[in-house]
Amino acid sequence: MANSIERPEVTRARLGVGLSKFRDFVDYGNGDAVIAGTDIRRLKPVPLGARAIGFLSDEVDSLVEALRAHRDSVPQHARVQPEHLRTGRDAYWKRQRRKRAKQERSKGKRRETAIRGKARKVAKTAKRVVAKVKPKRAPVKKAARKVKPPVAAVVETVAAEVIEQPTPGVITVTEVEETEARKAS
Repeated sequence: MANSIERPEVTRARLGVGLSKFRDFVDYGNGDAVIAGTDIRRLKPVPLGARAIGFLSDEVDSLVEALRAHRDSVPQHARVQPEHLRTGRDAYWKRQRRKRAKQERSKGKRRETAIRGKARKVAKTAKRVVAKVKPKRAPVKKAARKVKPPVAAVVETVAAEVIEQPTPGVITVTEVEETEARKAS
């Protein structure tokens, strides 16, 4: 399969990674030509159309070999399996103890509300029985609401004219007009 072009889905399947991790292996031309933390070169996409891309299969093979060499050169630490994935009797009982402790913390509140709820239900049924025995009251007609007539707004205009003679031979005339609108009370 030397020098053939693979679509991204096929390349991802060959690498065995998801889409997010696969994007770490691709050089999009943003200046990061190597994979972070290593000296392994990223895959360069080959344009196949307006939006379609592919990858050369021999470059994918060299990436896989480089990842294998990097794995063998770096000392591996023992991987601890996450607790929720652990199997066995001890892990099972540890999960059960945590679940029970959580239920016990919330059980006190639940128990009080359950008791109160039962008491309420009994009281409601007793009221219903009494209500069936009593005759119904006649409905009371409500009086119609009085509608106030619309209130006309009061507009008040004040005009003032001031004539002054500050110095002999000079006459100053000042006109002032003020309008105020308010609701009548």
